[in-house]
Amino acid sequence: MRGRDHVGNVLCPWHNGFDGVTVMNKILPWTGTVTSILGSFTVAFGIMFAGYVLFMVGSCSWLIAAYQRKDRALAILNLFFFCANIIGLSRAF
Repeated sequence: MRGRDHVGNVLCPWHNGFDGVTVMNKILPWTGTVTSILGSFTVAFGIMFAGYVLFMVGSCSWLIAAYQRKDRALAILNLFFFCANIIGLSRAF
């Protein structure tokens, strides 16, 4: 049954019922992807503050997802993206 374990106990709300994969493991990367894409277009259109904030949300989401996945390369990449976004945000104002 979806939402219950093999004994019938109700699982936590974030569990999707498939092999212990949680919804948060799917939401965080997609949140990071969508906000990063939106941030890139927002900066391209000259709306710097909102663009850098979206970039920061994206890199932070991917940083957390990388930590959960134990993906060191992805974590380092998004840590540097996050730092670059802070610099960009501070220089924009």
